[in-house]
Amino acid sequence: MIKRTKRLSALVLILAVIISVIAPMYVKAEEVKTSENFILNDGQTFVKVEDENSVSFYGATGLGSIGDPLPENVDVIDSLDEYNKLTNNNGISKKEIASIGTAPLPDFVDNSQNEFFPEIGDQSSLGSCTFWAQVYYQFTYMMNKDLGVTTTYDNTFSPQWAYNVVAGTDEMIGPYYGAYAFMKKQGNVFLKQVPYDLDITSFSPTEEIWKTSIKYRIKDFQVFDNIGEKDSLITSPNDEDLVTIKSALSRGEILTYSTYINSWNTVKLSTNSNASYNNKYSGQYAVTSQTGQNGAHRMTLVGYDDNLWIDINSNNQVDSGELGAFKIANSWGKDYGNNGFMWIAYDALNNVSCVDGVKADPTRESIFSEIARIEVLPYNTDAQLYLKYTVNTSDRTQTKVNLTAEKDGTIYTCEAVSNEFSGQKIAYDGSTDATDATMILLLSNAVPDITAQNFGEYTWSVTFTDTTNDTVISTIKNAEIVNETDNTVYKPSGVYPFTLNGSEKAVTHSQSNLNHAVVYYIGYENPMINYKVGSSNWISASGVELTQCTERRGYTHKYVIDLNNSNSATLYFTDGTNTDNNGGKYFTATKGLNYYATENVATPISITLNNSTDDAIDINGYAVFCASVSGGYAPYLYQFTFKNLDTGEVTVEEYDEKETQGFHFRTAGKYKVTLDVKDFSDKVTSTSIDVEITDLPFKIDTLTSSEDKHFVGNSAVFTAVTKYEKIIYTGRPNNNYRFVIKDNNNNTCLDITKKCNKLDMNNRCSEITQDFTPSKPGKYTLTVSSTDGSKEYAEKSITFSVYDKLYGDSDKSADVTIMDATTIQLYLANKIIEPDISLEMADCDLSDDVNIMDATRIQLYLAHDKNSGLVGNVIEYIPPTNPPTEPPTQAPTVPPVKNTVTFTNSLNWSGTIYCYYWSNDNTAMTSWPGQAMSNSGTNEFSQTLYTFDVPDKATYLIFTNGSAQTVDIPYSGGEVRYYALDSKTGNGYNVQTW
Repeated sequence: MIKRTKRLSALVLILAVIISVIAPMYVKAEEVKTSENFILNDGQTFVKVEDENSVSFYGATGLGSIGDPLPENVDVIDSLDEYNKLTNNNGISKKEIASIGTAPLPDFVDNSQNEFFPEIGDQSSLGSCTFWAQVYYQFTYMMNKDLGVTTTYDNTFSPQWAYNVVAGTDEMIGPYYGAYAFMKKQGNVFLKQVPYDLDITSFSPTEEIWKTSIKYRIKDFQVFDNIGEKDSLITSPNDEDLVTIKSALSRGEILTYSTYINSWNTVKLSTNSNASYNNKYSGQYAVTSQTGQNGAHRMTLVGYDDNLWIDINSNNQVDSGELGAFKIANSWGKDYGNNGFMWIAYDALNNVSCVDGVKADPTRESIFSEIARIEVLPYNTDAQLYLKYTVNTSDRTQTKVNLTAEKDGTIYTCEAVSNEFSGQKIAYDGSTDATDATMILLLSNAVPDITAQNFGEYTWSVTFTDTTNDTVISTIKNAEIVNETDNTVYKPSGVYPFTLNGSEKAVTHSQSNLNHAVVYYIGYENPMINYKVGSSNWISASGVELTQCTERRGYTHKYVIDLNNSNSATLYFTDGTNTDNNGGKYFTATKGLNYYATENVATPISITLNNSTDDAIDINGYAVFCASVSGGYAPYLYQFTFKNLDTGEVTVEEYDEKETQGFHFRTAGKYKVTLDVKDFSDKVTSTSIDVEITDLPFKIDTLTSSEDKHFVGNSAVFTAVTKYEKIIYTGRPNNNYRFVIKDNNNNTCLDITKKCNKLDMNNRCSEITQDFTPSKPGKYTLTVSSTDGSKEYAEKSITFSVYDKLYGDSDKSADVTIMDATTIQLYLANKIIEPDISLEMADCDLSDDVNIMDATRIQLYLAHDKNSGLVGNVIEYIPPTNPPTEPPTQAPTVPPVKNTVTFTNSLNWSGTIYCYYWSNDNTAMTSWPGQAMSNSGTNEFSQTLYTFDVPDKATYLIFTNGSAQTVDIPYSGGEVRYYALDSKTGNGYNVQTW
């Protein structure tokens, strides 16, 4: 019965994962225009689609999201110095760091070939890629490398166990770092203990497995700063942006990273005479770029090869930016890619390709993000101090276990593994029956610096909670805190077992052995304490400072007195000058917590309350109220009360730490808004303001354009935002908005009615956008109008001018000035980004590239030089035609026929040889002396040969050295002809067939 239930539950979860994988793959299938069905069956990992030009792999992923903000305590490595500093702090020798920092990096590194790397694995259809990358590959490799043992099946770590415990919890909703947090907290177990079988329901809750996990953990992880951004493109294998990642790999680390694998563009490598080095990789696959965000996936970075060439622009030539690739390992089995691996071009890390001839793609992104390294804890570190507990329940989602340590009033706490499982009721072993589960939690999760030596300084307790009062009972059968260093077990007598149903119970297992009196105090801003223990002397003449502390509400400072062998201490407080001796009496402190206050010391609390919105508030409007507080004892708690003075209706927003509060006024009339502020001493001060809610007229509040200046042929987006709109609550935008654009002759250029783009129910406003592309210069008027839910009408108009586009006007000022040349220079120096410069208008020489020559041409134009290219000319705008619904089938491109003539220089003309040609109607097609011919070697008589490709339209040609020339020669295109010079005729040179 148990096994059958587990399988059914597993199938439900697997189906959910498969559905999540299918969705992005249908998108990609449409992009490649194939009829392949990319549905993964149970157990299937990926689908491969290959044609003569490319190959695509679509498969199981599982990373919930990419780009989530990192937790504050995670280090980001942004340089080689930062990397060296981190690794030096973790036992790497200074000599090794120095050698890496000064010596050239090796051209080739492949850590997948050493003894620590496990076999390529297969995640199958389960979305467990994060755990394959970070547990199976990275942790197995780094732990066994640290232990100095060869990786085998027996010491390979299981991605299944960590996935099962983490994937359904709040710790692992999307971000990859949730898995790392679990590896720090709970560790990992071996694949032989928890095989990968797609059963995702069980925690494997046995003492043996959970005790294994706490011996194999990571110390921490760090993330490398993203590379390949627009301001730091990778241009070669020696690019400095690659140094830190390649240094980590060359030092023997393997890394993990996030990507969108279903948006990869892949090619197959082949032999090529231009790159014989590639021959050993012939037939392997390499990725050239990522275009899109389909299939979030976590993978493993194992090495690199600086000399591998990938023909990214498909021109069969080794171009700048095409050398070098990273080697990565995937979790889709050995049938994927290159026996489970793949090459990733260095250029694929760029979000803009640096290879000539590669077209810009707005969907392109850097293929690597969130690159991470780990530091493993030495085997068995701190694993001798732990909580072991046994729970019996049929619904682990209801059971919570919290470990608490208290020392001198400070509370340290840690929750044991969270037990959520996609809303299902399920036991720890994956069944639906009430079963026993024994699990382990390290004490260091509550107190990071706990040791066997300081263990006794804390009071240790465990709180068990059953969150729901229902038919499911949680039975706590046993819980003990174990100190294996001295074989001591702390377990209260007569407590276990006990049951819970919608209740909780805290049990203390070990009391602190410290004889301390903990003093909490409020009063003076910078208090001093003077005390004596028992009959000993006062600590000093003036006392000592207390420590600022907010761990007990109502008290701002703390001090701990060691009572030694005494039962109490005598004390008093001062502000550094005056003695507070409690009316001539001293205070007495005993072991445990003691609380004291000096009254009437703090300055009175002063508060103000303001309405941050408009002075007038519309009916159904949303207003935000802001508090400002001084005096008393911070931090403060705020409570806002809204009372309708006409109806008496009251709404209270209870005390919290937010100093602002919004409120939706549903009815018109007068309201009183009251603010109560409670300072840290729990003293309350109040203030209030009156506001009046009226019916304000609906209006178009703002009407703006996306462009500062408008040019013929350039699209602009106009945005209108309403205010005081009476919105009908139908769940969707209801009213229509009309955009009308007229030119200065009152001709209508645009008239369109549409719904809004965004609807803000709280602020009762809509945002509507409309694009417009002018086809001629002049002045235009835009009017936007609408009627809201209460039938109120509003409109707003703006005028704008449209200018002709000028070649050279790179800053879009509607004029060509020296600033345009400066703008181009700043763009080339990467000082401004592309949206700041009109690339079309800056390209003065129509070279399809903006370069320093364009800036020079503008300067020449301003100096009245006529040889300045197209500067100052108007760019003609041709309105686009409506594209056909189906793109026309293009005929294959037929290369033009080359009409090649060869001239034999038998008289040994010196200098340049020219070919002058013209057409049948005697219209000259070249200017004298013609087009220069190319030297193509010599013939069998050692005479120099010159060749030239003549256009089809040419019918006559002569050859010349600039002064002497041959006679006119009729020419029929499409054939190769050879000529020799004959000087016997007196009428110039004659040409004969050789």
